[in-house]
Amino acid sequence: KFSTTLAKDINNVEIPYHDHMNHDITGTIKVSDEGDLGEIKVMIHETSLMPSDIHVQPGATIIWTNYSKEGLHAITSGVMDSGQTEKQPISGLSETLKAELIHVSSKSSVILNLNEDSDNPGRYTSPFIPTSPGVYEIRVYGTIDGVEIDETFISMGGGGDFDDIVPPTSIQFPQKLTSDREITGAITEATEISQLALIRSNTLNTWVIISLVIGGIGIVVSCLSLGLQFRRK
Repeated sequence: KFSTTLAKDINNVEIPYHDHMNHDITGTIKVSDEGDLGEIKVMIHETSLMPSDIHVQPGATIIWTNYSKEGLHAITSGVMDSGQTEKQPISGLSETLKAELIHVSSKSSVILNLNEDSDNPGRYTSPFIPTSPGVYEIRVYGTIDGVEIDETFISMGGGGDFDDIVPPTSIQFPQKLTSDREITGAITEATEISQLALIRSNTLNTWVIISLVIGGIGIVVSCLSLGLQFRRK
């Protein structure tokens, strides 16, 4: 699954596009004020798009979802024919593109800088170490040659093409390392137990003090009683 949001200044145009993995799969995006607004969904099948031709308003978001069982698809703008040469990688986009990494379940996100590979111009990386398993989204946005780009990719758990992040315990050897969450949970539980013990200790001390006070009062009363008896005699 991947998507793009049209810039609001794109209007009264017709944009052809095709599947870069299968040039026979083509479609068009007509943009005008009379088109549909919001999220427009397109299904990708083995040899076709449904619908292949769509009519949208400026600012609409188009979402392509792969329902094909025969491999990957890559939607690319323009018309590809047998006489057209392959597109070349674009260098120098580190300053105009950003990537947002999103952990879906926690809704945590971070902005990553894209670093161009000096040995492979046009190839960009942004190293990170995921600390929580689950579904992730990668949003790439910015401009390429002045054209606004806003593409979102999601891992398989959300219907996308790349792997989810899984816990590392399955490949840890010889000992399984305790996760940060488990450590935090253990510390929290120990803190709660110690606080409960302190409350109980304080309560016990209070009862001891009360007992001592009551005992002292009893002794004083007894002494007064004896004194009164001696006086009466």
